[in-house]
Amino acid sequence: VYWILRNHGYSDDNIFLMLYHKNDAVIDIYADDGKSNDLSGAVVDVEDDDVNASRFKQELNVSIEGSFASSIISKDQLIIYMVDHGSNKIVSGNNATYHFEADNSYISETEFYNLVKQINCESMMINIDSCFSGNFLNINSNIGQSWYNIPKSILITSSTDIFSWYWKDNNNLDGFAGSWFFHIFWDQLNQNRTIEDSFEYANNYIPAGQTNPIIQIQNPQIQDNLGIKDTWSFVSDPPL
Repeated sequence: VYWILRNHGYSDDNIFLMLYHKNDAVIDIYADDGKSNDLSGAVVDVEDDDVNASRFKQELNVSIEGSFASSIISKDQLIIYMVDHGSNKIVSGNNATYHFEADNSYISETEFYNLVKQINCESMMINIDSCFSGNFLNINSNIGQSWYNIPKSILITSSTDIFSWYWKDNNNLDGFAGSWFFHIFWDQLNQNRTIEDSFEYANNYIPAGQTNPIIQIQNPQIQDNLGIKDTWSFVSDPPL
């Protein structure tokens, strides 16, 4: 996702990258091998042990001077992409939590909603790439029917209230590590397809070694509060 954003005109001043990769024995993100997981030359804003719930909530808080959220203005297009572990066993009512590998801290869905709804921008796309991610963006158990009302947003999750699947390394026939759904989704965005077309393409993708498409495996969800998913892309006006 970092390189796709850079390829479409985003500078490092436009990107706030929080990356935990400490002691990762599976993937060398600085391998300089040109593969999609290679981040040689990338500018990482917050790294390793500092990538935790406390710092994440700080950066999403518009009222904290110097935070990432405080720098966003009303004409901005905002993309929030979150990838890590999720759970529906930590807080009451089976509501979902998003976890941080550095210290196993977490942010609850209500904490996230209460922070993000304060961000004033022209439009935003939120991607939650974790297990139980559909639950994380929905108020109750009616997944896909009770979305949090985040203004001016398109909300996309990698699954409903079930596991999201990924490749742990790129030694597979698909040739990439990471999210089965969002890797394909962003690859389509990179080809200037719309959010809707990219979502449908990724939904119908069959991962290597599987017999069913992603929609049958984990059922990704989308909520378009803007009504522009069929037109919004890297080449639309305004662009993604």
